[in-house]
Amino acid sequence: WGIVPTHSEEVISTVTPEVLIDQWKEEVQKLSSAGVAMEKIISRSLITPSCGMGSLSIEASLKVLQLLDEVSRRLRKEFALS
Repeated sequence: WGIVPTHSEEVISTVTPEVLIDQWKEEVQKLSSAGVAMEKIISRSLITPSCGMGSLSIEASLKVLQLLDEVSRRLRKEFALS
């Protein structure tokens, strides 16, 4: 999905897992409303950074990875995915 921002260290430092999860759910709802089965979307989703992290500081890169981990864990728990 490319939902974890990597374009600005300021944004990375302030974004929360809750905000990212809400954004993801909005996009999933759009696809579902267009006729794609919600179960199919959820089971085939992959949460990723929005772009590469090569130009980020170590601290910002770690924050991106922490956000990825937290968002992924929460979504897996909410939707009972392994």
